[in-house]
Amino acid sequence: MLRFNRANKTWWRKPLAIFRGRTIPAELAVLSTELKPDESGAWLNSRGLASGVVDLMNVGGETKTARIPLPDCVTESLRKILAAAQLRKGIPDLVIWDAPAKSIRLVEVKCPHWDRPTSEQEIIFETLRRLQIPFKVVEWEFIEDAHSAPSTFEFKEDRDFFKRLICQDGESFDRYLQLFDFRSPIVKRKEFNARRRGLLAMLQLKHGRGCMLAYPGTCDDASGFSVDHIIPLSSNVLNKRLRALAPKPGKKVEAQSLGSNHPLNLVLACNNCNGHKKHRLLDWGKLRELLKLNAD
Repeated sequence: MLRFNRANKTWWRKPLAIFRGRTIPAELAVLSTELKPDESGAWLNSRGLASGVVDLMNVGGETKTARIPLPDCVTESLRKILAAAQLRKGIPDLVIWDAPAKSIRLVEVKCPHWDRPTSEQEIIFETLRRLQIPFKVVEWEFIEDAHSAPSTFEFKEDRDFFKRLICQDGESFDRYLQLFDFRSPIVKRKEFNARRRGLLAMLQLKHGRGCMLAYPGTCDDASGFSVDHIIPLSSNVLNKRLRALAPKPGKKVEAQSLGSNHPLNLVLACNNCNGHKKHRLLDWGKLRELLKLNAD
């Protein structure tokens, strides 16, 4: 994982990094580290496939992007990827090309503390594997974030929200803190995947083989079973509901790390209901029902 010092400056609400004495987005810092001597590259920055950003400059006191047109062969390759994936977006952040060879490779830049692959990106990754186009995911973080993962809610309003969602009148919220883990969602997901089979067996032993979510009209035990989280490992629900954050161009609203892999936060779900729930939060009644089942 790459680590950068945080600059005391933002650009379009995006925190900037200090890299080789300059203040730039992490994507441009990663691009600089990735380029080989005979390669060129650009940051697409969610602005189409015809041009890309190669620098951030101060012009008359204003921060401006320096953009270059992409070679026709590069643009055409990117369009073919989207066509093969049957999508209109999802191309990784950085495109790097070798002009004489007419070849490209792609790099997705992620800060695991607040960013995760979108459903479109997962499809694009699988398409790139199928097309045998080289790609990689480069993770980065600010140095100060590497030393301490948050141990509590970033915003008091988030804690208050979950207290109202979970607790009965007069009930202490502290008894439910095991539902939450504010570390990187990528770290939590890796830990979960390593234990997935054992957790599934544990839940089936405790609760039988019935779906605990049981969405009407959706639930079907014949679809198979999986482990789901009551509080999602990450979600952008609070950023949308409480802070009305708007998505950046071509992106979803920023997600937060929330749920834990603690048994109290795990339920047995049929695959249909698991797919339907996604990163949604349950209503108070259903959530209380599941917590009671897990606590018994």
